[in-house]
Amino acid sequence: MKIPGFTTILLYHFKGKDLLHPEENIKLFSLSALVNNKWIFEYFPENTCMKRWQDGNKLFYLLNKENEPCSFAWIRNGTKHFVGELNKTLIFSYKVNCIFDCITPEKLRGKGYYSSLITRLSIQENEYPSFMYAASSNIASNKGIVKSGFELTHKIFRFLYFVTIKDLRKSSFKIICQAG
Repeated sequence: MKIPGFTTILLYHFKGKDLLHPEENIKLFSLSALVNNKWIFEYFPENTCMKRWQDGNKLFYLLNKENEPCSFAWIRNGTKHFVGELNKTLIFSYKVNCIFDCITPEKLRGKGYYSSLITRLSIQENEYPSFMYAASSNIASNKGIVKSGFELTHKIFRFLYFVTIKDLRKSSFKIICQAG
């Protein structure tokens, strides 16, 4: 039963698992500007992209062997990360890469693109530890995150305006939450 005003977010830390997609020539690209790339607005509104790029976020995507975009993910590095599902900002005790707002077009789901994207992104963008989060109700995303080598470290519970963070692994880092 869903309780109105109650949200649970699962937070994962990348533990390093080299999971690559079986398609040999799948490629990871960064999209940081709109030069002949207006197709991205099919997946993310233009104003969202522009705001995120201005805020220092990066957008990555995979191309499959047919050269069509098959999975997308945003990444932000820093100590603060806004989580829309909570309407709160998580503050980490050190800089991290936070991978968020991943999308795989519906016709391409179930082919391993999502897992391949977030694994490759975590390996390539390895200056800071990588974290991801998903609503506990998003079963497909949570399965893909675990399959990609991420380990569940925290559960974040929100009821109305109150937030509780449960550290499941006695982590060496601290996370606090502040109003959105």
